[in-house]
Parts: sequence; structure tokens; C-alpha cells
Amino acid sequence: MLTAMRVHRVALLSTPLSSASRIGATLMLSALLLLIALLLAAGCGDTMVVAARVVRPAVLPVRAFPQVYVVSVDDADSAAVADRLADHLAERPGPANVRLSVRRLTHDRLAALRRDGSVARVSVVVVVEVSVSEDQRPDFSSRPNSVCGPGGCYLATRPYLNDIPTLRARAHFQVEDGPTGRMLQQATLETRDEGSEPLAMRARAVLDLAARAGGLVDAGARGVDVALVDVDSSDVRRALALLERGDWGAGARLLARIVAAEGFARRPPAQRAATLFDLGQARRFSGPDDANAVARLDAAVDAMRQAMRLEPRVLYAEGLRDVERQRRDLALSTEQRDAAAHNFALSRTPPPPDVPDVPAAYRTAPPPGTPNAPLPTGTPNAP
Repeated sequence: MLTAMRVHRVALLSTPLSSASRIGATLMLSALLLLIALLLAAGCGDTMVVAARVVRPAVLPVRAFPQVYVVSVDDADSAAVADRLADHLAERPGPANVRLSVRRLTHDRLAALRRDGSVARVSVVVVVEVSVSEDQRPDFSSRPNSVCGPGGCYLATRPYLNDIPTLRARAHFQVEDGPTGRMLQQATLETRDEGSEPLAMRARAVLDLAARAGGLVDAGARGVDVALVDVDSSDVRRALALLERGDWGAGARLLARIVAAEGFARRPPAQRAATLFDLGQARRFSGPDDANAVARLDAAVDAMRQAMRLEPRVLYAEGLRDVERQRRDLALSTEQRDAAAHNFALSRTPPPPDVPDVPAAYRTAPPPGTPNAPLPTGTPNAP
């Protein structure tokens, strides 16, 4: 359920004034009135924050490949994270509800398969390596001490130096092309702990890394806070009430009618800017993430840019940056789906004649180790 929270930027407090400070009170009142006038002229209304969700592409889109090999270096921590990642990949289906073929291998076994040419042509390898470093952090504390001397005993505070055990664990994931071993992408997870027994901290850290590893390979949605500006207008507030209830489509349509109305141009510039900004935010979520999503985001950018021209505000600039990030994530998610369709079709024997084309972003491999870059298919485009 979508929730909303109003944040009041200005609160005016009234206090009783002494008759002896009439001049000061008059000056204070004048200053308050001037402040209110400036705020109204600047269009600073209340801001409410509404929760919404946007598409989130996979950080390591290995589900775009029908065959995934998971390998770890030779230590128990790395093996534990690799085992959990392999189970996670096998449990959840890939694109079009097709289950991936996931194999858990040792380095030696993978090397033997590559020498024999037995690695699947459309495949990737995920190499998992966990490193753990232990240290101590100095911490000063004090406690009362009984001190006795010729004059008697008394309590005094004495400082003590304590060594707090600390631990930092990292899980490094390297994605390689299956047949060739060429590095395609890297990602790292990190966790920290302190204050308890080292073995217990190590166990907790490995469990945490193993639990978070699945999030790297899954696409999904992420929650975002959407800022909307309250406008002192009954029709705009009706639209904002729709957005608060999560009816983004109806709210966007009502705001679009308000902006297109003949009298809208006669409203104060700050009010028009806030209405256009709200329209841009509403358009971002007024429909599903389908083929029409790009057009909706373009329209959102257009409305926010109009708002910026009427009244440049940091809030409006932040909204434009949020739309650009949403646009990039949507494009990357689409490319990952298209690459998966290409790879799964190409892996059939024989490949069907209508193998989907490789997405343009996947035709050239990203620089080795580039985080969050799309993985190339590792296979030639079908004729």
C-alpha cells in the first residue's frame, strides 16, 4: 500500500507579547509577514512523500544464460557462499519461467571441461572468493576505582584502554565467459562486525554474504520515495489525493487536464511550476513497465523541465535526476530480457530460424571488470 507523509517546512508560533515591547512586536510581525510573502512568492508549499516502486535490473545478469557454472576458491567460506548462490539460481526460474541449468564445480573440474571443449557454448561461470580480515579497534573507557592513602579511601575515575575485536568480510564475484574464460564483469559485497568472539563474527559474516549474494543475480523492483509539492488549489489537491492513494494513472490524467486548461497560464508561476512538477512525477508511475514506458518517462522529463524554467528549484532538479536513473534502469532491464531471449533460443539444438537479435548494448563486451555493465552474450549473432 502506498503511504504519504506531509512535511511542513514552516511552522509559525504565537507567543503573548508584553505591552512594553510594542515596537519590537511590530517589527517582528512585519518580518514574519515579509517572510510569508517571500515564501508564497517562491512557491514553497508543503512537500509530501509517496512511496512507489521502479524496476531494478540485475547487477550480475547471469540469468540471461541457460547454463551457469558456479566455482569457488578452495576455502570453506567461499564454498559456503558459492553453494548458496548455486542453490538460489537453481531454485528460481529464469526468463519465461525456464529453469537454468546450474552446476557447482571445482576449479580443476572446470579447467578439465574447458580443455575437452565440453563447456556449454552459451554459458557463463561465476567465480566466488571470500576474504576475511580480523583486527582490533582501540576503545577508551573509564570506571570508578577505590584509592586508599594516609588520609583514607575515596573513589576516583581511571581510564582504561580496551581492544575491541573487529572483522571485515568481502565476497568477490567474477563472471567469465563459459568456453573461453574471458572476464566479463565483477561485483563485491562487504559486511563488517565487531565486539564479539571472532569465530562467531566470522560465521555471521559468511551467512550475511551468502544471503545477499542472490540479490546480485535477480532483477526485480526497488522502493523509491516520490516527492510531490502541495499546491493551494482544489483541483490540484484532488489529483494529489489520487496519487496518495496509489492511483497514478487517474492522478496524471487529472493533472494533465489542469495544465491544458485555458486558465492555467494565468496562475502564479510558482504554482504552475509545482503543478508541472507533480505532473512529471505522476507520469513516471502512470502505467506498467512496457513498451510505452519510455514515452511516459519522456513526457515526465518534459513536464519537469517546464517546471524548472518557471522556477529553478533543487527539488525539481533532483526529480529530473531520478527520472534519468529510472530510464537507465528500464533500458538495462529491457536489454537483459532481450539478451536472455537470444541466448535461450540459441542454445536449442538446432537453433530456431527466428532467434532474437542481440541487443545493441551487448554486441561489444564492456571493459573487463566494469560493474553493472551488461554482459555480452559470448556467442555470435545468429544469421
